Amino acid sequence: MCEFISYVKKSNQLFYLTDDEIFSKEGREKLSGCQDNDFIGHGAIRKFFDIKGGKNHEVKDFWILDKLPKELADKIANFDSYWGKTFKRYFMNDDLRYIISNAPETWKSKAWEQLLAQNPANDDLEYIVCYSTKEYKAKASEQLLTQKPTNDDLSHIICYSVEEYKTKAWEQLLTQNPSNYDLEYIVYYSTEEYKAKASEQLLTQKPTNDDLSYIICYSVEEYKTKAWELLLTQNPSHNDLRNITLYSTKEYKKKARNLLKYKFFINLKSILKKIFTKKI
Repeated sequence: MCEFISYVKKSNQLFYLTDDEIFSKEGREKLSGCQDNDFIGHGAIRKFFDIKGGKNHEVKDFWILDKLPKELADKIANFDSYWGKTFKRYFMNDDLRYIISNAPETWKSKAWEQLLAQNPANDDLEYIVCYSTKEYKAKASEQLLTQKPTNDDLSHIICYSVEEYKTKAWEQLLTQNPSNYDLEYIVYYSTEEYKAKASEQLLTQKPTNDDLSYIICYSVEEYKTKAWELLLTQNPSHNDLRNITLYSTKEYKKKARNLLKYKFFINLKSILKKIFTKKI
């Protein structure tokens, strides 16, 4: 898929589409069949100007004017005069969320206003919560909380948003019966406060050995201890213990190694006993 801004360079001449071409009578005829952000891509440019050969170019970070030929940079500096209609009609939600996550503030605001006008899906808002600045994490979280967020949506707010919305999302998550996986995700990715909250909840939900290993590896000390004590009653497998030796703190790495050694010698003793019993 081509990104804005796309252009074709041939024989030192630039070919690109602006509102004047896209929304003209000629544009409607020549670009018949184009959909969504097809209109901002190389295919539409070649179709409109009937170009063969040349080289396709695109600059996704189009707001960095130094990356553009001067002819295009001058037009981007006066963006609405050349692409105002195109922006409102043919920039898709994924185009807008890229701008919100990566562009300077003036572009972020412009893209955010447009995204809200296009009924952003939960996935669009979740992306912004994960990758944008604090201001837009908050805006996206606020909007997402009004759109029947799934447990996965709420988990992303808890892990990546600002504190006000972390709290709101946590309170809502507890009313939506978080699965062990939801809580495990928070233990792995969130701040210490929510690692502790998720660990406490997870310990009440018949945690598997894998759940307990996550707490031991990634939670706060109080819950590492509780999870370790519970894990010992659930006959941890070699794989459970190996994960702890790889990812936990020194204390629990050592405990897991010692238990692995113990299990190894017990197994070895059992094997040797069977061998000698058969010989006798």
